[in-house]
Amino acid sequence: MTLGLPERAAENRLNLVVASRRTHAGDSAIFAAGPDFTLWTEWKTRSFDGNTNMPLITRAERPGLTLATAYPAACANRMISQKTNLVEGRPWHWSKQSRMPLARRH
Repeated sequence: MTLGLPERAAENRLNLVVASRRTHAGDSAIFAAGPDFTLWTEWKTRSFDGNTNMPLITRAERPGLTLATAYPAACANRMISQKTNLVEGRPWHWSKQSRMPLARRH
């Protein structure tokens, strides 16, 4: 879970709960979209460090229950800067090609 999963969760503004057994790739974790996100407002829960592509991460330290605070309403805020929606501005029509069966991609 260190190969980009936290960053993808953050840049897509998702709260992600991963439950797994401990492996070489990691174990259970909670990736929460933080309430501090936009670049033009004051950050209240942590200091601004220039990185908006990292969620609040809670990793399971041992078997059993792992608790973390998630902010579901934070997922609705996708405005990274004024008039810039992080998700809606993507060229989604390009993804149609990747969803086609390989035989039809010509």
